[in-house]
Amino acid sequence: MKHPSLRNRLLAYMQRHHTEWIPGATLERLVVARTDYKASNASRRLRELAEEGFLEERKVKGFVQYRFKDRSWIERQNKEALAYFDSYQPEPKTT
Repeated sequence: MKHPSLRNRLLAYMQRHHTEWIPGATLERLVVARTDYKASNASRRLRELAEEGFLEERKVKGFVQYRFKDRSWIERQNKEALAYFDSYQPEPKTT
């Protein structure tokens, strides 16, 4: 059976713990303990998720912490866009 990617596993974990700031080192240790990935791979995926806007990143005393970023505004924006296109009525053609 194929496992979800490390990126997707981290994203799912962060969504479950969306209100907490979690130290990067804690997440790296979790990945090493529960998967075959190295800590450096986890660190890279976390930075990528932060760059893509899925996670917030902050540094406290030189150590990085991550938190799931609220993306509900994107869902609202998508719903509004879909509603706009669903309500679109083309002008009838006249010959």
